Amino acid sequence: DQKATEALAYFQLALALDAEDASVHALLVQAYAQSGDTKDRDAQRAVLRGFHSDGKHPDFTRSMGFLVETIPFHDRVVQAIEFYEPAGKFHFYYRFNVFDLAGHLQSFYALESDDADQAMFAQQHAKEAAAGERRFSIDVYSLNAEGHPTQGLITFIDGQPSYDDLRSRMIKILDSNAQPVKPPAPAPAVAPR
Repeated sequence: DQKATEALAYFQLALALDAEDASVHALLVQAYAQSGDTKDRDAQRAVLRGFHSDGKHPDFTRSMGFLVETIPFHDRVVQAIEFYEPAGKFHFYYRFNVFDLAGHLQSFYALESDDADQAMFAQQHAKEAAAGERRFSIDVYSLNAEGHPTQGLITFIDGQPSYDDLRSRMIKILDSNAQPVKPPAPAPAVAPR
């Protein structure tokens, strides 16, 4: 992307003036992502995680996460957000906000690792669970026709995917217009004899 490449030069100049300016590092993450430079993008992600935990950058210490990139996608725009630590009740690791071209949030997808899913993962993958690995899921959140929030499971993933693997999965999900998995119908009750 030409604009990202042009912006990189300015961000690098700003960084030369103040290497500890966390906001410049945040902009570099996005510019490197937009230009396709995954190595430098990931190096800047690591810098931001360090700023979050070093106690010297209060704005970043209070922040829950950062924007990795904005992805133009057909008639939508997707913002990919990485959380510093698992966030919320379902332990969000990433969130992909989906906006229409007018800038209205339509839905969001989350890579989450709900504690409720870990017992089954441990039964199916005892060695991996003992080593600290977890089961993840991609869930979609949106408002239904009545304006009430909804959540739906798209898929499970055993083990934490890399950002690039997750991004690729998200593009496929958006491209296919994947719908949430429907839970199995409950078995009919059998009357006792």
